[in-house]
Amino acid sequence: EEAHRVQEIYRLYLELGSLGNVVRELRDRDWQTKYWTSKEGRKNPSKPFTKANLHRVLTNPIYLGKVTLKDELFDGDHEAIIEQDLFDRVQAQLGHNSRSKGRGIRNKWGALLSGLLQCGRCGASMSHQYTQKPNRIHRYYVCKTALDCGAAACPGTSTNANKIERFVVDQIRGIGRDEELCCRTFTALESRRLEAVGAVQEMPYNYNSFKDAMREFTGVWGALTTLQKVQALQLLLKKVVYDPGDGSVEVMIRVPGPIPAVRSEDVE
Repeated sequence: EEAHRVQEIYRLYLELGSLGNVVRELRDRDWQTKYWTSKEGRKNPSKPFTKANLHRVLTNPIYLGKVTLKDELFDGDHEAIIEQDLFDRVQAQLGHNSRSKGRGIRNKWGALLSGLLQCGRCGASMSHQYTQKPNRIHRYYVCKTALDCGAAACPGTSTNANKIERFVVDQIRGIGRDEELCCRTFTALESRRLEAVGAVQEMPYNYNSFKDAMREFTGVWGALTTLQKVQALQLLLKKVVYDPGDGSVEVMIRVPGPIPAVRSEDVE
């Protein structure tokens, strides 16, 4: 279990982009530091994560199977639980954040759909919001009409942020994994493009390039930081429409036409 948690913490740092974001996530999960006893017999109880002790976890070479002796690294007798590539990417992100003092982390809560999500009822954009309780953050998107004019102006237009973000990413991944879906999506997109510009205009892209782009997204998504994920979605997507009436989500990529709407009870 410890190995799994350490691996997850390293992945979370790359995904969420900052120590503070990871600390909030770990506290939300009720994860604490490991209980351990020193060689002198001093007990060190489990504690809630802080930026300081999280940083020690993320920079500790013991997870690479190494030991430190007089400021030098040597191979230890224990097995590594973190791969060198993952460790190196985390160190690079830590170094970048340290040099920039976090200026690049504009999106504090890692809201992947900020600026993309639209209310299917009134057409207004949906704003990322959160509520904070002891050791817990609840993220959600809510229609700006409801925010500005009261809930009665556009009732029921709030959806869990984690669920709808995961749903949208899964839809994009699905295109790259499924040859038939990829083909059908491309055909639908091209049909809508031709309706918009006329058949006389030369097609600016072909099926193979579209398929390659979708497969590349599937392959690299897990290796991106949160900021890179936000940027990738901004480049790839035109908008995402959430309909509170039937629970459907329509994902529109940046070529004419949407991926067909899919009903999902999970995002309500």
